[in-house]
Amino acid sequence: MTTDYGRVNAPDFPADADWLNTDRPLRLADFAGKLLLLDFWTYCCINCMHLLPTLRRLESEFPEELAVVECTLQSSTGSAPRRTYARP
Repeated sequence: MTTDYGRVNAPDFPADADWLNTDRPLRLADFAGKLLLLDFWTYCCINCMHLLPTLRRLESEFPEELAVVECTLQSSTGSAPRRTYARP
């Protein structure tokens, strides 16, 4: 017996997003065929910081199967927070 849960298309990353550790803005299509793990974290969360090396290790162990994109909110003094995406 097989179960078909259907297919849902995720929205792409915002066109005006800030990117770190990559030479260009990325799109979901760049990760076709891979499991994409979005890690939402913040600088003030010590548990989040401890998880980052593990995520990097997993991505390096499974480069054909897994991609990790780290997502955070950053703000400069006096400015509104902006979504920032980073490749490990």
